[in-house]
Amino acid sequence: MRRIFLSLITIAAVSLVGFGATRAFFTDTETKTGNTFSSGTIDIAVNNQNPWEQTSAYELKDMKPSQTEYINFTINNVGTNPVNVWKKITLGEEKSGTVTEPECVDQEGNWNGQTCVFSSNGDNNHISSVINYDLSVKVYRAGDTQPYWFQTIYTDSDNKTLDKLDQERGEFLGMIPAGGKMEVSQSYHMQSDTPNWAQGDILTFDITLFAEQLTNTVKMVSKSGPDWADIDQEELPGKYAELVYKVKDDDFKYDLSVKGLTPNTNYVLVSGTNPWNGSDTVEIKAFTTNSSGDYSINNQTVELNQNLTNAKVWVILASDWNSVTKTMINWHGDSYLFETGLIDYYDADL
Repeated sequence: MRRIFLSLITIAAVSLVGFGATRAFFTDTETKTGNTFSSGTIDIAVNNQNPWEQTSAYELKDMKPSQTEYINFTINNVGTNPVNVWKKITLGEEKSGTVTEPECVDQEGNWNGQTCVFSSNGDNNHISSVINYDLSVKVYRAGDTQPYWFQTIYTDSDNKTLDKLDQERGEFLGMIPAGGKMEVSQSYHMQSDTPNWAQGDILTFDITLFAEQLTNTVKMVSKSGPDWADIDQEELPGKYAELVYKVKDDDFKYDLSVKGLTPNTNYVLVSGTNPWNGSDTVEIKAFTTNSSGDYSINNQTVELNQNLTNAKVWVILASDWNSVTKTMINWHGDSYLFETGLIDYYDADL
């Protein structure tokens, strides 16, 4: 019995030695210290004022039919990141100023020589409905003296009156590169056929600028006019493309949705600064529209092996594109969709 007991002790001891032996790996440890995460900054100044000067207001005085007034300013991106910018006009009170006899008569009121007794319809002060709004922008990169990108959002022929503007977020102006600037030109034109009811009326409004870090969505629309800069507002919202992409990743990852192009036609989605020389232009996706002129694809990945900085993005006819040299070979601008803002993509492997 004693021998059996000693044998069990010996077996247990050997087992423990065997267990310890399985833990004797070759090892090495390396430590990278001092790693950091840092956030960039989003900040804009207007006419070199930060915050925007509030002591004096814009005044558009003595407006008359066919008269145009301007409010122009420059937005500087003084942060460290590119920003998307919106501009909102918030309409305030619309009211009568000095009531004249022509205004009274035009609204079927009774003029007693000094004051007006209006009809049951009351006094129409809705002058925001007869003032057309024009809006265009020019974007300059840091240090540039000539605009790098420009766009006309509204022209007088669009008949975009103040009361039809987006009262939620406002109008999207585009992207301003870090250290760059955007010149904003806007005009206010009282329609030539404005009736006498608008005489002496007053409208107050606020202008708000909103800057946001560069997001992952850009819309492309039809454009026309000089340098293909005028957005064809009458074709919206039935004809456009939307690209949703990862701003920074090891590959270019995206979703693409296209509406209202020519049915059963081959197109190419391209991006870069100048698609005519191909030095930095990339082909993102070749596709064919369906019988309705639409196309949609999600969760796509393409290796670009380059960054896209302050890049334009277009949907063009495949017949106007050389997929080998990555260059334009022809021009049919009426058939294209153009960006409404520049994009940046950063390859995480570079």
